[in-house]
Amino acid sequence: MKLVYITLTVIAVAAGILTYVFLNTEKVIEKIVASPDEAETMNNDNDEIAEDVEVIVGNIPSSEEVAEEFADDMPENKVKKAMHHMSHQKITADRKWGKIFITEGRIKRLIDVVEANEYENKTIYLSILERWESGDFSRADEDHNTIWKLQGGTIGRATGLMTQEEENRYIKKHFE
Repeated sequence: MKLVYITLTVIAVAAGILTYVFLNTEKVIEKIVASPDEAETMNNDNDEIAEDVEVIVGNIPSSEEVAEEFADDMPENKVKKAMHHMSHQKITADRKWGKIFITEGRIKRLIDVVEANEYENKTIYLSILERWESGDFSRADEDHNTIWKLQGGTIGRATGLMTQEEENRYIKKHFE
């Protein structure tokens, strides 16, 4: 009987610990990921882009590197993750983690991958990627939030678009 009592006590304590960890995982992840280097608080001032603002370009991967990065049989969750991380270059949010430098090659490759697969949200991805391919990032904050919601996002909702100067700082910090 004593052994049963001890076993039940151990199980109850373990269940309590697991419940605590499960309920606080988001807070723990937020503390780990939202360090100053990984999570940024960006200003959302909608000033017009000054004509003398230089557009900064980071390292551009070769087409072979992009094909390796985004395989033909790329799972849908990785497509969402890639698009989400690419959008961070354009948007403001209280917290952002994950980043992929936006290039024409990456956008075209993701279009090819999405077209070659039967993803649940294929039309959403293509709508966003085709707009980006034409150079239209005017709704990148909405695009971010669409993908973020598909991922079940709770932290880091896009609050607007970066100015060109803010994007330049972001590129210099993360991609040069």
